[in-house]
Amino acid sequence: MSKNVKGLSRLLKVLEKIPKELDADVDAVLEANAQDIELEAKRFAPVDTGKLRQSIKATKISDKTYKIAANETGLAPYAPFVEYGTRFQRAQPFLFPAFFKGRTQFTDDLEDLLEDTFNGI
Repeated sequence: MSKNVKGLSRLLKVLEKIPKELDADVDAVLEANAQDIELEAKRFAPVDTGKLRQSIKATKISDKTYKIAANETGLAPYAPFVEYGTRFQRAQPFLFPAFFKGRTQFTDDLEDLLEDTFNGI
């Protein structure tokens, strides 16, 4: 017994394209969100000389992996003390709040991308 499925060849062609197109789209979402987290961290960072804000950078370190860090430029070696505090200075977190805010946005953006990709099939 056999069945003919209408549109099967079209579906198979679409499914073959998805990994390539989706991969590029996921890269774009990752990059955009890494840049957003960098901007938020700069916004949350306390300002004295401005060197801390200048030192915050989002960097692509490998495929699908970004790093957002302070003192990448060497301008602000005191960045960890600001983020975590010391026994003499209260913490003024800027990276973690930016990450947590960005994580939520990233999840929403990725869900939207997947919905858009698979609703067109």
